[in-house]
Amino acid sequence: MFTFFKLIRIPNLLIIALTQYLLKYCIIVPFLKQYNLTTIFSHFNFSLLVLSTVFIAAAGYLINDFYDIKTDYINKPEKNENTLSINKNTLFIIYYVLNALGLGLGVYISYSISNIEFSVVFFLIVGLLWFYSTTYKKQLFISNLIVALLTAFVPVIVLMYEFPPIMEKYAAFLLKNGLSIGYIKTYILGYGGFAFITTLIREIIKDTEDFEGDFLDNRNSIPVIFGIITTKIVIICLIVVFIFLISFIYIKYIYIGLYPTVYLLATIIFPSIWVVVKIIKAKDKNNYHLSSSLIKFIMVAGVLFMLILRYSIEL
Repeated sequence: MFTFFKLIRIPNLLIIALTQYLLKYCIIVPFLKQYNLTTIFSHFNFSLLVLSTVFIAAAGYLINDFYDIKTDYINKPEKNENTLSINKNTLFIIYYVLNALGLGLGVYISYSISNIEFSVVFFLIVGLLWFYSTTYKKQLFISNLIVALLTAFVPVIVLMYEFPPIMEKYAAFLLKNGLSIGYIKTYILGYGGFAFITTLIREIIKDTEDFEGDFLDNRNSIPVIFGIITTKIVIICLIVVFIFLISFIYIKYIYIGLYPTVYLLATIIFPSIWVVVKIIKAKDKNNYHLSSSLIKFIMVAGVLFMLILRYSIEL
């Protein structure tokens, strides 16, 4: 059982669930509450949405590990032992069950808000995760882009299910009182952008860490095609853009006092600069692995910043 939990990346699944719950209860609910409004998408159905996302993500991790067996012999031998410890037929049964649960919940919650067409999104995500593991992972940059887009969709799917019911019920009230819920869209889409760029950076760093196995498996990753030096330049440029965007958006649109600023500097800006230094000096897998872990820390810190938003300002 412990091996199975490692394969489906329980910490990552918890981060997904935490992100979605914080978006609802630190961004959406407080904004509506200040106008004495309530969320329309029920708490129960929202929990089902989170479960659906988690089930599909878990299935994606599982199938990805299965198709990574060859490269993991070199890149991550200890991880490979975990994958091989589960019978192939059992692994695929679990994969199909997880996807069935995720898709079933997705269809149900789409039907519950009278937008059954939304359920197509869940089928597209399952398909993308399958083709990513079996095909796209060997294609230049497409694999990185798909993972980044799917990660960005974790917050966006919350907006997709919360926003239409709110507009349907409160559009007249908001218009009459000259109010706008654009802030909800802005914050959630902002988190989507944050998830996209940090994931893209981390995926390219991981490709650099896995260079040896990817090279032997003929994978067209950025390090394999363009070399380590060029890849380092790409990573550094992306981090510099990330630091600039975060700093600009915070100073211009979000600034909420000293303590939140210290938090932002200590958990996002300075660690990002540290990653740049580590990437410049990196010479082996351990250096790249540490850089990847730091980016993951930055991602979690960004998610937890929603708690500061919730208790520091009125959205």
